[in-house]
Amino acid sequence: MQSKFPAPRGVEGHTPSIPKVEPGDTVWWHADVVHAVEHKHQGSGVSSSVLYIGSAPWCDRNLHYLERQKPPFPDWRRSKLTALLKLEKHEGGDEIKVPNRAFGHGQNWPS
Repeated sequence: MQSKFPAPRGVEGHTPSIPKVEPGDTVWWHADVVHAVEHKHQGSGVSSSVLYIGSAPWCDRNLHYLERQKPPFPDWRRSKLTALLKLEKHEGGDEIKVPNRAFGHGQNWPS
């Protein structure tokens, strides 16, 4: 895949990495900045990860999309995969109230 879709010229060596992300951190970028994943992780002692940070304007179209996505969310966060991975510091419980609200669960859900 790398040879079929090479990186744009001039990008190599010029894409900064995001520092280590901790729970509660936010990541911001400008729309004109290249969003890319390195072909081969060159770091040492630090894992390489991809973040999906979904956001959308509050409008009827996105509200309807959210309604279709909402039902599977509780099953996903308590899935067998979560148990198998023995995730540390996050098991999908009450500590994710803000994401729950964003997914349309709980109080303060606009009608």
